[in-house]
Amino acid sequence: MSDERSAYYEKMMSAEKDIKGSTAQTSLRYCIASTPRSGSTLLSRTLEATRLAGVPMEYYHNVFMSGWQRLNSGRPIQLESYLAELESRRTTSNGIFGIKAHWSQLQSLANQTRLPLTNVLHTTVGKCTKFIQINRRDKLGQAISLHIANQIKVYHSDQLSLRNAEDVARFDASAISVNVARLFIEEASWSTYIKERGADAIEVIYEDLVADHAGTCRRVFDFLGLTGVDIPPPPTAKLETPETAEFRRLYLKHFGS
Repeated sequence: MSDERSAYYEKMMSAEKDIKGSTAQTSLRYCIASTPRSGSTLLSRTLEATRLAGVPMEYYHNVFMSGWQRLNSGRPIQLESYLAELESRRTTSNGIFGIKAHWSQLQSLANQTRLPLTNVLHTTVGKCTKFIQINRRDKLGQAISLHIANQIKVYHSDQLSLRNAEDVARFDASAISVNVARLFIEEASWSTYIKERGADAIEVIYEDLVADHAGTCRRVFDFLGLTGVDIPPPPTAKLETPETAEFRRLYLKHFGS
């Protein structure tokens, strides 16, 4: 990982992103239950920008956890204490703490720790009482976006400066098809988990979030018990690369559509 990329994730995990002076006890924990390229960053950064709904980030992504370790002299991560520390730093004054997690990140943690997935789920999101599941109707568009992002190593508009000239997106119909299947499986896994937990949940659709950002976010804030919040403008821009439309055309052509 480049120095610039490492610095990006260290910043995400640094005191710069903490809730300044907060000593609030956590009274509400929520999870943005997401899949890659679903608009979860747009939603999470809108929630963060109000300073009323915690700082929901992908705390269980390996690049975020590695950033935390670099800031803490390589200290090993124990999930329970890691989460407790984040809560102490990133709970807003009204007692709200949020996280964002892709299903695949929790599955990776289970593989790395050799613990059953049920144990990892209990530790990482078991205390969350509200779930905001964000899905995208256009799975092909989502799969293409993921395929491109994985190759150019840029996932958000504020990472464009980190793109290297050698990071080029190349069309691969098979890889895109694998992504489509993966996204359906991960979305279904979240749905099953939330249903089995009997947790309080709301669904957000990416296309609705883009078409009506303020209205969709207001529905989320109402769900969290935060009424009358002034919704800030979208804090991130849509990451659209020149390859996106061309890869869709090639994919449909490949399968005779």
